[in-house]
Amino acid sequence: MDHPESQADIPERFKCDVVFAGHYEDDGRVEMLESICEAGYKLNLFGGGWNAALPKLRADSPLRGHYPISPAVGVDYRYAICGAKVALCFLSALNQDTYTRRSFQIPAMKVAMLSQYTDDLVTMFVPDVEAVFFRNQEELLTKLQSLIVDAQHRAAIAGAGYATVYADGHDVTARMGAWLKSVLTTFTKPS
Repeated sequence: MDHPESQADIPERFKCDVVFAGHYEDDGRVEMLESICEAGYKLNLFGGGWNAALPKLRADSPLRGHYPISPAVGVDYRYAICGAKVALCFLSALNQDTYTRRSFQIPAMKVAMLSQYTDDLVTMFVPDVEAVFFRNQEELLTKLQSLIVDAQHRAAIAGAGYATVYADGHDVTARMGAWLKSVLTTFTKPS
């Protein structure tokens, strides 16, 4: 399911500067998403749990115009990611994530990933070569601007991230193969 989609096949409603397709968490992502809108970028927002954010949004929040917010599933998830110039990856503080499935899905769809920084992620993706990382709102906006204005750089990040997912075995097929090998090794060891 996580593969590049031709721009010609993506419905217009999915095309944007930046997308976040993930759940709501009260961890500062609302403020970051608001700042993206306020900076003039076209944001698409998908995911679950966003109704919990609605009462907390300020009256003039640009995110109010995105409601109702619902998950993008199936081919719509691929359209949502592939229709964006840049895809955001926020990590769940509640789950104590240092990476998430989205950390691999975005590059597998050959889209430039702008992700929260973690020590784990920078061991998997070379910063500013295979993925771009931010530590705060200011850095997020600076790096987003750089990716949006420089299409060549954005394409290079997307291509390098895509290559890394497959070369390092982060794709679904390779991960399943590693799991099966582990299970077979465990159950075929002599007792």
